[in-house]
Amino acid sequence: RQGANSASMHCGISKFGVCAMIISSIFFIIRCAMIWAQGCTGEMGCGEKPPAFKGSVGDVMMYAATLAFSFSIVFALFPVLQERVTAEGSVEAAVPPVRRAVRRSVAVCCVLYLLIGLVGSFAFGSAVNSIALCSLPLKEPLTQLVMLLVGVSVWMLTAIVAFPAVSSAEYLVKMCMGSSYRSGIRMWLVIVIGAAMVLVDAFVPTKIAFTLCGALGLSMGAYVVPCVLFLRLNSSGRTAKLLRVATLVVLVFGLTLLFGSTPVTVVNALGEKGGAAARKLMDLLCGHLSADPTLNFEL
Repeated sequence: RQGANSASMHCGISKFGVCAMIISSIFFIIRCAMIWAQGCTGEMGCGEKPPAFKGSVGDVMMYAATLAFSFSIVFALFPVLQERVTAEGSVEAAVPPVRRAVRRSVAVCCVLYLLIGLVGSFAFGSAVNSIALCSLPLKEPLTQLVMLLVGVSVWMLTAIVAFPAVSSAEYLVKMCMGSSYRSGIRMWLVIVIGAAMVLVDAFVPTKIAFTLCGALGLSMGAYVVPCVLFLRLNSSGRTAKLLRVATLVVLVFGLTLLFGSTPVTVVNALGEKGGAAARKLMDLLCGHLSADPTLNFEL
């Protein structure tokens, strides 16, 4: 019964997260379309018309690692598949029912990603923020509400997305401790992993840490390992050749992130001088209320 309650809770959190992201995406697209049609005013942080092509090979290698985060929510499938395998008795019986939903979800995500990038660039030009919603005027109540909705959903989804990391750490601890392992240790593993995340983000620039997570962790977890397992488990030749070729393409992309984006990111991190300029706390929280952006506030 406890497992059923946990599954029901995770299902509810996942539904809330999906609804929050869809609502925020639609809101951003509509709001940017209105700004594009009416013209961008100075208070919105408008920029110049962005060029069609810009950047170097190093920039492409570095920022391509963040693409791994685009589908990192795939890790939320692990607890679902685990429960279905337990219920159905085999992987072969558990996978087909969720395959169609996963394919459609990926298609919807791709469409939303492309639309958000295009309308953001058209509306704000070169001044568009890497976090799309931050490009909108934060003084608007509806924008604040959407930002709050997204923040709450991301906070609630953290535990689900981190499920593979916690389960893997628990599995390793079980192997080391053997029969002396106790169920209460899992809670301490969650605390240790959470503290490690906070410490890393406190001392490593978020931009570098974010890219390294994609280049090192997600490239392996979302691309390399699944592709290698697929090719290994389907080595009998029963799988269509086209599907195997597509798997090899994804595998090459993952290896490029791992062995290309990682060193480029490290070199850029070592070459950066100083950190980002300090900002006023009021400017950080309520940028529209800050009259003098040159003032600094440091904790």
